[in-house]
Amino acid sequence: MPKQGLVPVIIAGIEGKRYYGVEGFLRTSGIAVDWLRNAGFYSTYEEMEQLASNGKLKSILLPFFGGLRVPEAPELRGVMLGLDPSVSRADVLLGLAWGVSLYIAYLLRTIMETCGKPVQPLWASGGYSQSNVFLQTLANATGMEVARPVSIEATIMGALKLLLYSDGKISLKELKNSPSPSRVFKPEIDDVSRERIFESFREVLEVLVKWEKNPLLGGKF
Repeated sequence: MPKQGLVPVIIAGIEGKRYYGVEGFLRTSGIAVDWLRNAGFYSTYEEMEQLASNGKLKSILLPFFGGLRVPEAPELRGVMLGLDPSVSRADVLLGLAWGVSLYIAYLLRTIMETCGKPVQPLWASGGYSQSNVFLQTLANATGMEVARPVSIEATIMGALKLLLYSDGKISLKELKNSPSPSRVFKPEIDDVSRERIFESFREVLEVLVKWEKNPLLGGKF
């Protein structure tokens, strides 16, 4: 059984063999994107992408609006690090991409303790996967190639393929076929820089979890 709050899942039973998986998640990355828009940081997703592409890594936004399961910190809320008067809207939007990416890298390393090294590429789907800046940041944070499928609703498509296979409408080979990538993002920073950034993030996360019940970090009075 996986440890540290990861969720065990049964993916499918195929030809007498059962396939298991491990799930880790961040509840509110999409909400954070919409929150920044509603707060006036940008008007359209095209503007968000343009601003983020011009941002500098000065401030990191950790969108833990719904708390964390890994590590266990259900009362923790969003935190912005590295603020000073020079931080711009572009820096904040890039900081969100880095905050989400570093947490996903943390989840992946935790999952690897149970499941071993994942097969590349790392597939990204959903609304935020439309951002090239985010997916490039994700590649930099994880050190893995990141692929965006042609259809960003890949989760739904995967469930559909399982249903089609169970009804005998597609073969096992078709079920196992990977989706077609529309673009693949490769890491653009070296391993030393990646580890330095990741270890700094890990240290910050440990401090936040330790102080989770503090009302200034979202804990209850």
